[in-house]
Amino acid sequence: MKIGNIEQLVPKYENVEIRPDVSIRIAQVPIGFDQETEKELPTPPIPKTLVMGKNNTPVRENGKVVYEPDREDPSYLMQLNEIDGLQTIRMIYHSIKDAPGIQFDTPTTEDKKLFYRNIREEMRLFGFSLADLATLAVAVGRVNAFSEEALEKAKNSLAE
Repeated sequence: MKIGNIEQLVPKYENVEIRPDVSIRIAQVPIGFDQETEKELPTPPIPKTLVMGKNNTPVRENGKVVYEPDREDPSYLMQLNEIDGLQTIRMIYHSIKDAPGIQFDTPTTEDKKLFYRNIREEMRLFGFSLADLATLAVAVGRVNAFSEEALEKAKNSLAE
């Protein structure tokens, strides 16, 4: 593939200061990262609730009982909250794991939920705060977004 005069894209990095004395290099995540995340840490299915009608009897359509999504189910909301957090940890982990000076001690495991829980715990024990993780998450989002400068460069190279 080629874009204008560009033969290969150079990975985009950003150094992020999470504390006055600590800066971490954030890297872009590859194409397909979101699909891989959903495979490794799937969003829980929305539970369904039986629709009740008059006289507290199940509503039927074409002879079948009707169900509706229950997005307020407490168990579902807890699972969704945990998965969202682990997906964020996964994104941060993959954006910083190869940065200079970064070394994780958590061994890999087939159980991806357990792995990312352990990564989160390792980061917590190291001293990362929720604010630090939020700063990293925002930076990862920024590094993976199209900047006006990148769009302008691409437009100019295509014009040549």
